[in-house]
Amino acid sequence: MKFGVNTFVWVSPCTTNAVKDLAPIVRSMGFDILEISVENPDLIDVRVVKKILNENNLEGIICGAFGPDRNICSSNLEPRENAREYILWLIDAASQLGSETVCGPMYSSVGKDHIEDSVERQKEWQRRRSRRATEVCLQHPPASVQPLLLTRQASDGPPSEYWAPGQSHTGALHRP
Repeated sequence: MKFGVNTFVWVSPCTTNAVKDLAPIVRSMGFDILEISVENPDLIDVRVVKKILNENNLEGIICGAFGPDRNICSSNLEPRENAREYILWLIDAASQLGSETVCGPMYSSVGKDHIEDSVERQKEWQRRRSRRATEVCLQHPPASVQPLLLTRQASDGPPSEYWAPGQSHTGALHRP
């Protein structure tokens, strides 16, 4: 069994220098994995981070941070596009690190109220149907994404709309 810890415990936003400072501490505490929360991709040099993790005998996991400007379920195009591009960056970064996992609440910005109107909810599901993230994931095996849609109740939508590891429908972002 392996144990990991998220950079949010110590720092926000996480930077390459923060990873450099934290990695030896994390390893000395007995952790095997450093989960790197990426609020701003411009602050993370993935190649350098990979080297730091290797030097400290740590595995890395990429964790996304989703605020109102990154909302894949937004009715506005800009936050949806920001979220999509950000998720693609996260997948690529995880692949570069050799990580099999990308985590974070990708289904929506943190703290967003869910749409209760069934017509609006149907529109929200249609907006989510982007195959691009799946295509990118397939280009970087092994890769997986851990969205939190699995926590939604069945009444929120048909099971085919859930992003679950190992499923091959639109939105499944797992490749063993």
